[in-house]
This record gives sequence, C-alpha cells and structure tokens, in this order.
Amino acid sequence: PVLCRACGAGGGGGGGPSTTPPRPPTSFTISDVLTLAPASVTLTAEPSTWSIVGSHTNFYTVAAKHSASGSVLGHPVTVTFTPITYRWDYGDGTTAESATPGASWAALGQDDFSATSTSHVYAEKATVNASVTVVYTAVVTLASGASIPVTGTLNRASTTVALELFNADTVITVGDCNEHPEQPRC
Repeated sequence: PVLCRACGAGGGGGGGPSTTPPRPPTSFTISDVLTLAPASVTLTAEPSTWSIVGSHTNFYTVAAKHSASGSVLGHPVTVTFTPITYRWDYGDGTTAESATPGASWAALGQDDFSATSTSHVYAEKATVNASVTVVYTAVVTLASGASIPVTGTLNRASTTVALELFNADTVITVGDCNEHPEQPRC
C-alpha cells in the first residue's frame, strides 16, 4: 500500500499532495485586510469654500459602517469596517477628535454659522486646508460565517478642503450711500 503523509496512514490518493484546503486563520491584523480598504472619505465644509473669521464653520463627513468582500490570506472573506473616531484638522494648527461624523446645518435643523459638535471658529483671515481622518475597526467574516475581530485600527484620510477666510464688517447707514454720500457712515 502507498502511504500518504498528508492524508494519514494507509493508501488514499497515491502519494500526491493533499487537496484539503488550508485551515482559515484564527486571527487577523489590520495589515492582513489592507487590500480590502474602507471606502474613501470626503470632507464637506459649510459654507463651501469660504467662511467668516469669528463665526462657526461647520464640517462633516459621510462615513458609515460598510463591508468589502475579497480574499485575505488565501481565503474568501467579507471585512466589515466600522468608523469609531473622527480626527479633524482645521488647517490653522487646531485639531479635534470626536465620535461623530458631524452633519449639515440643515440636517441638524440649525441656522447657518451656528455651533455644531464638529464646527470650528477661525481667528484670523487666511486660506486654510482642512481635512478629516476616519479611524476604523474591522471584523473578518469567513465563508463559514465565523466572525473574527481584526487586531488594530485603520486610518483613512480625506482629501483637503481649501477655505478662504474673510473678515466681516457691519456698517449701518441712513439710506443708500450711492445716492446720498453725505449720510452718516458713507
């Protein structure tokens, strides 16, 4: 009889290599799932490309729990990415961290230039480049249905949003200064 080391003692297959698939890993690291990276991150600022010094500028991103399927370490898997932290870089040297992706003023039912959990007040006229980095955790689901938490986190940065910051002055006049330039404050 032919002995097969891979199949155990006693015949069974003529001595060739085993066709039994390798066992799936029992743990994964974040570097194992990098080929199935989470969706790209987009930053939105309100107002869009400008803001007023001393007023709130609102920022938000749309980053939700989502899945990607593919092969990791030779096994078909689905990786589910869950955002857990948002790291805001307002472009003026100020950063903040939150557990929320923020939302538009309209979605929050708030007036423009009002404070939100992700808004920022700029102190001086400038052009800044703001961005957000979303920190994800991941869980691998094997073809068998078993779920395995991934060790580590994955950071996904947005592209930057350029904002031009302006000073705003309020002038109260009596009438139209073009028609009556002699009026107070004209």
